[in-house]
Amino acid sequence: MSASAFLGTTGMVAIFGFDGMMYAIGGMVGWPIVVCLIAEPLRNLGKYTFSDVVAHRLKQPLYGLLCAISSLAVTSCYLIAQMVGAGYLVRLLFGLPYELAIFIIGIIMLLYVLFGGMLATSWVQITKATLMIAGSTILDCAGTGAVRI
Repeated sequence: MSASAFLGTTGMVAIFGFDGMMYAIGGMVGWPIVVCLIAEPLRNLGKYTFSDVVAHRLKQPLYGLLCAISSLAVTSCYLIAQMVGAGYLVRLLFGLPYELAIFIIGIIMLLYVLFGGMLATSWVQITKATLMIAGSTILDCAGTGAVRI
């Protein structure tokens, strides 16, 4: 779960109540269905990305290239939102200019991924998920009065 999904779900519940909670439940219910319907055929095909599957099925590398470009476009939008948030956070915490904060965060993340690889990024995701689950549990308990902080 990313921070944007966590905050977006919280906002949906705050604004729309039970109807907003359906969005959170829908994601959790949909994930196993996607895994069962898509993961096994992909594994059997020997392909691991959407662009590889499209290029293999349609027998034209151009479609794979177009899929890769569209994936990069979507990922870029997500990356921009993450970098804006990180830039404002670093600016707030350390008093650095916004542009310098973005540059520093970008270089640190680039080096981290280059030298740490997929193992390092997986551990970052595990740590983030643990912190978000713990934080949401504490906030939920504090909101209901179950635990006083």
